[in-house]
Amino acid sequence: MYLESGTKFCADAALVFIVCCLVCATVRWFHMCRPYDKQEKYCYPARRQVALSYLVMGVLQLPYFLHPSDPGTIVYIELISILYFPMCFAIMFRVYFRLKLFDKPLYDFAFAFDALLLLSLLLTTLCGGSGFIAAHSKAILAIGALLSLLLTAILLYIVLRLRRLIDYYHRQNYSDESDFPLVFARRVSLLPFIWIVFMWAVFLSGNMILKAVSDLLLSALMVAFLCVILHPQRIPKEDASKEEEQEEEMTELEECSQEVESAATGSVTEGDFDPEAKEQVLEIILERFREPHLQKRDVLAQISKGKVTAASQYISAVGYYNLINMLRLEYARQFSEAYPLVKLSIVAKEAGFASGSSFSKAKKSIRDIDPEIAAKVKTTLR
Repeated sequence: MYLESGTKFCADAALVFIVCCLVCATVRWFHMCRPYDKQEKYCYPARRQVALSYLVMGVLQLPYFLHPSDPGTIVYIELISILYFPMCFAIMFRVYFRLKLFDKPLYDFAFAFDALLLLSLLLTTLCGGSGFIAAHSKAILAIGALLSLLLTAILLYIVLRLRRLIDYYHRQNYSDESDFPLVFARRVSLLPFIWIVFMWAVFLSGNMILKAVSDLLLSALMVAFLCVILHPQRIPKEDASKEEEQEEEMTELEECSQEVESAATGSVTEGDFDPEAKEQVLEIILERFREPHLQKRDVLAQISKGKVTAASQYISAVGYYNLINMLRLEYARQFSEAYPLVKLSIVAKEAGFASGSSFSKAKKSIRDIDPEIAAKVKTTLR
């Protein structure tokens, strides 16, 4: 009786997981918030891939729901769980960001082999070949575990590089953290490893009750994640050309990836900067640093045509976020000294920070202020 009730619980949990997958796939495929549905490629760049990933997750679970106590099917479900998720999330990140940095032959070969293995296991199980899987379980599990480790290593590499790239991109183009467009992507970049840890726990323990519990928890997590991504995480500006902005961010990211790649090859010294371009940058920023949402592109738009490249190189070397916020922090310090009774929120606003939170984060991030920049701020404080 206990075994029967345990098997029923596992089957019911698998059914919940399948239903959640199908519902999430349907909603993600057909629903887009207005008016962002008119700019689907920019606002929802991986919508179809996410929908298909939900659908495939549900289909792969079907044999286990039909035969939860069959030894071959148990081997099947343990294996597909550690094989599918690393590949799924790695491909998702590649599709979302479209960076050449992650287009490597090894990845394509590993993904293709994994997809072929998953399809073979699914068809074998559905066609009554679970006995074959059970008879050769040791070899199949060993091959699957090695492939899963390779795929997880690829996913980890992609995630770590993406996090570094996103941080670099944000700090090279935006002066306030509230303007960071890819902050959501960075926050969820480690989410896939929650799935993978659950699946490896089931694989190593062979405990189907744990598998059932993980199915229920992951079902809830899938629904919660869907509720978040239904609203676009990329919202284009009202005054921007739709198609131009769709590609501009990807171009900037690709350029940033190249800068990150070449950063270790050599450092830029003060003498390498064009003095005139540097002076133009500092003059413009000195006039406008108290604008809370000032971006790098706004500064470069005011640079004389022959000096744009040199100006961009100087900003990149210092870091746009650092450059702007050094001025703001120094202004805030001097303002506080001049008006010691003024509240911190007012000081932050006067210095150009969008919020007190932005002020606090900048203070934690920037410890040292360039004396040259500090000297220039004194001329702006009234």
